[in-house]
Amino acid sequence: MRPAGRSKPTPAVCAAGSTWPPALLVGWRIRDGVLSAIAAYFILMLFGYAMSWIGAFAGLSVSSPEAANNLGFIWLFPLTFLSNAFVPVDTLPDWLQVVANWNPISAVTAAVRDLFGNPNPITDPPFPIEYAVPVSIGWCLLILAVFIPLSVRKYRNKQ
Repeated sequence: MRPAGRSKPTPAVCAAGSTWPPALLVGWRIRDGVLSAIAAYFILMLFGYAMSWIGAFAGLSVSSPEAANNLGFIWLFPLTFLSNAFVPVDTLPDWLQVVANWNPISAVTAAVRDLFGNPNPITDPPFPIEYAVPVSIGWCLLILAVFIPLSVRKYRNKQ
């Protein structure tokens, strides 16, 4: 097991690098310049790093790799679909819109779309979508602040 605090960015960089060329082929473009694109990739990498700490905590909390894999899908799958990544939030019931708007995946999705110059055409965006870049960074820092200490404590207790 890797020591706490060390993570390889290679899989995330490879994933980002492998999705970019096909996206260009189907017509996606970066419209706000190189610096905005770098900021978007930074947010994606930071979010991936934060999610990896949730995964580390989940993996340390169960007894087998199979259970860790299943546990990851149990919380990540609904969180992803309760966001603005796949459907417009305004098509959801009112009570679910609040959940979707404050979902960290919605903030990251909106921030990345905005930084790449492809924002959603929302007429009256809620706070987390209107200020998606700082909100998404805040979500990442909050997740890290919670799950790094939890994971490290769980790791030390297993020793």
